Amino acid sequence: MVGGFSSFPITTLAGLAIGIAQSEVTRYVEAPGWPTAVPFVFVTIILILRGRSVAGKDERFGRMPRLGTGRIAPGLIVFGVVVVQLASGSSSR
Repeated sequence: MVGGFSSFPITTLAGLAIGIAQSEVTRYVEAPGWPTAVPFVFVTIILILRGRSVAGKDERFGRMPRLGTGRIAPGLIVFGVVVVQLASGSSSR
């Protein structure tokens, strides 16, 4: 909801912010129920500040996202294997 169903970085940052806020509320607020209310309050505030409605069934978001081929580049696989090998080698020392 916060990322507008289109931005992965914004959605990730919002998720981290909600998690941190929920942790802090759990630590400092004694009243029951507040830690579980944090995500609702956060999303409600963002939607009010944004000032746009959430799209319904009949509304369109604009251009659909482009789909990839599903293939992984060989260089990315090699890079991943090297990173895993370095990480597992450094942890055993």
